[in-house]
Amino acid sequence: MDWNKVGKWCVDSLREMVGEPVAIRRFLGQHRVAVLDPTELEETTSIAMSSVRPWHAWGDEGSTRFSRAMLGWRGAGGGYESFTLELAEFNGFGGEEVLDAWSCDITDVQGLLASKSPLRRHPTLDDFAQVRAPRYISPISDEQLDANLAHSEIRILRSNTDYLVWYGWDGRIFLANSGGSHHFAAARYLAAQLGKPVPLTARLHRYYLNADAVIALAEEFEVFVLSDDAVALCAFQDAMASCRATYLWRPLPAPLDHMRAVFFPRDEDRAARVAREFRRAGAIDLMDYLKTLVAKQDDNVKRIKSR
Repeated sequence: MDWNKVGKWCVDSLREMVGEPVAIRRFLGQHRVAVLDPTELEETTSIAMSSVRPWHAWGDEGSTRFSRAMLGWRGAGGGYESFTLELAEFNGFGGEEVLDAWSCDITDVQGLLASKSPLRRHPTLDDFAQVRAPRYISPISDEQLDANLAHSEIRILRSNTDYLVWYGWDGRIFLANSGGSHHFAAARYLAAQLGKPVPLTARLHRYYLNADAVIALAEEFEVFVLSDDAVALCAFQDAMASCRATYLWRPLPAPLDHMRAVFFPRDEDRAARVAREFRRAGAIDLMDYLKTLVAKQDDNVKRIKSR
């Protein structure tokens, strides 16, 4: 028997009993891959509408594997048991508003839903037009602009099948198109070069985060992000069982569902100590991140209302 290991185990157990999260500290040191870099959450700057993270849908039925009810673990008697909790904040975490006839200029549109070309490779629609549709933007003339606008697949000019989308925390206006990406981008480019207005009137879907829900969650929990790596999660569960601190978890919305949010109640001392270790390790503070998005949304709301 290795008495050094036995002695260390006894000391660590005593430290855990008095609330020091020794096992969590060890977990964070041994599984750095699980504590994701903050840039993991950042959205790719591209014209693809799919590059915008759908934070408004984090509380929707069916948007996550466990919907609004979250699974958690807590100390009970001398053990550690699972429980479920439904948080009211996820009943209205985000929302949608539809305006049936909203007007803007073609140059106000900054992204697209669909294209045969890879939208994620392009930071702006001007870049997309120049790289993917050079023959549609030459010569720069009224006739070339009219030819692009006459293209049958620019449906937003002649039917209600295509529509506009705005995400509050992102701030850009996207065209939810079913075709015509190259001709639309070319027409937009030419309109800007010629200084010619091309008005659009269409249905606008506005998506937003509920600032009150974000603030309420932040007041109740400290929330950090972990990778969904199976080995690391097993080690995390063992470490949490050692300190018997309460936590809940929830997968992030797609395409971030390879990560999960772990919630530590602020009103429990053991959980608060674990949260401090996560903060020291540089884990992603999800509530700080979401509060930053809410602040951006406030600014973007002012801008879009001033149009």
